[in-house]
Amino acid sequence: YASTQANANKSSRAWIYAACLVLAGGAGLAYYRIKVGKAKQLLMSKPLKDQILTAQKEIKNGNYQEGYKLYHAALEISSCPQSRPADKSKQAFITDQIANLAFMMGNYLEAEDMFKRTMKMMIASGTPQDDNAMIEISLKLSNIYESRGMDKAAEIGYKWCITTAEKNCNGLEYSPDSNALLGMAQESLGVFYYRRQNLKKAKEYLESALITAKRTVGSDSPQVAVIHNHLNLVYLESDVTEATNCLAQVKELNDIHPNEELSQNIKKLNMAINGEFNE
Repeated sequence: YASTQANANKSSRAWIYAACLVLAGGAGLAYYRIKVGKAKQLLMSKPLKDQILTAQKEIKNGNYQEGYKLYHAALEISSCPQSRPADKSKQAFITDQIANLAFMMGNYLEAEDMFKRTMKMMIASGTPQDDNAMIEISLKLSNIYESRGMDKAAEIGYKWCITTAEKNCNGLEYSPDSNALLGMAQESLGVFYYRRQNLKKAKEYLESALITAKRTVGSDSPQVAVIHNHLNLVYLESDVTEATNCLAQVKELNDIHPNEELSQNIKKLNMAINGEFNE
């Protein structure tokens, strides 16, 4: 759940879990489908396979730093000139995993570099620029730009993600992946504007994210409570009546999906609405 400080990265991750995206492998998965699909008869070398499996095991156990080191070792193996074609085909997957871990641990410069390397490999392999995996990486890059104070680049990135995801959502078949990415981008841009006190735009994008969330993960999902929580912060500075109504909905959702942090946020928001303190 997001805190009253509107943690965009934390909230965006919740979308991925709530929507059960098949993008779990991120951009590496998109590249893997194309590149490895063409060479599926080829086998990875045992050293590379062992490194990747061990890295995945460490990450599953919560040892992210160790997994990060193991993926770096795997990248060295796959990048060696003498590596097998199947090993080389795993480079995009590996760089994507390193980028995700660096991003999660706050190593934004390395994450940015690795995400960009992954995107170049994806494009070279034939991945369309409007592929969902490309949107996912672009959204993370926008998060990084925002964290580094590169506001213009972040804003442009968020808007590109929204526009591209919207186009993907208008296909013949319903795509939960595209809709989840659209909601993540709308929410991220809404929080971006809230942090810069552009309340009109923050309200616009967060309300759009709320509609997308209800359509994608259900009206009573924890993610809907997260977005209501963001909207409460906006309403508190513009319309107390809306803030009161929004808070009531958050309380109902918290009764369905109890969460200690959200419960604390509800208490603070209730106090703010009643004028009991002014943070």
